[in-house]
Amino acid sequence: MGREDVEPNREDEKMKKAIFCATLAVVLLATMSAVAGPPGRGMLWLNGELVRTLVPPDHVPAGTGTDPLYAISTQSYNVAGVGPGQPGYHGGRWAIYVVTWNAGYAPHEMHSDEDVMAAQQAGEITVTRNPDGDNRCPLNPGHGQGHQ
Repeated sequence: MGREDVEPNREDEKMKKAIFCATLAVVLLATMSAVAGPPGRGMLWLNGELVRTLVPPDHVPAGTGTDPLYAISTQSYNVAGVGPGQPGYHGGRWAIYVVTWNAGYAPHEMHSDEDVMAAQQAGEITVTRNPDGDNRCPLNPGHGQGHQ
């Protein structure tokens, strides 16, 4: 076997590697674009209705939230205290309140700030302000999944 027979094989291998790498790069870029995509959508309870919100939320300085948002770890969606068109709504600049269940009380779903206030008054839950969790995350009412 002469030198001429070996050289084309090396060139073929280089070409195959280049094509493979280019294909891999295209696939990775397409996958990353699909994963990154536009901002996601989350859901919150507002007055008994699930409403959409943009996620991830924007950072705001700790303690500067103004709209009450109740973070309830025992349920899938948090509860907004106010929403668009209501007095005291500031565009979803959330003041975060952590809700924990008191001993002897079974967790149940809460779908409005009235539910949260009633459970707090009944002694079922403790509501604690968490200023480090404050954030901005606008609501999009009327585009949720309806009443639950």
